[in-house]
Amino acid sequence: MKLFISPVVRLLIFSLLIYLTACRPDEGTYQEEPTPDYTGTYQIVSVSAESPAAPAPAPSGTVAVVKIWGYTSIVSVTMTLNKEEVLAGELTLRKADGATYDMYIGNSIRYGSIDGKEVTLNYFKNNVKYTVVARK
Repeated sequence: MKLFISPVVRLLIFSLLIYLTACRPDEGTYQEEPTPDYTGTYQIVSVSAESPAAPAPAPSGTVAVVKIWGYTSIVSVTMTLNKEEVLAGELTLRKADGATYDMYIGNSIRYGSIDGKEVTLNYFKNNVKYTVVARK
């Protein structure tokens, strides 16, 4: 006795087979690297301007670093300098050397570094680059 399978059923079985083999998880999916807990509030201790013609603001304010729920290497950073919020956003931490992690916007723009005791951040205002150092 010969088993007859209609072309429609064959197509469904073939499609299901392709779907099951094509949609399995990749072996090389991105795994977040666990990072130390560097969250907290850091007090700004110095501000310097890249241009000598531009005066650096007085070093008064805080840098707040908060972990984003569900991620181990993404933090939310809010920098308040002289009661003005000059930086707020999510930064990705990447291992630099020792206990230091570099902080990036997206995958390519390095915005600063953090080591648990000190945060160094760069920001631009009126086409002048400022560097802020804050400590716990």
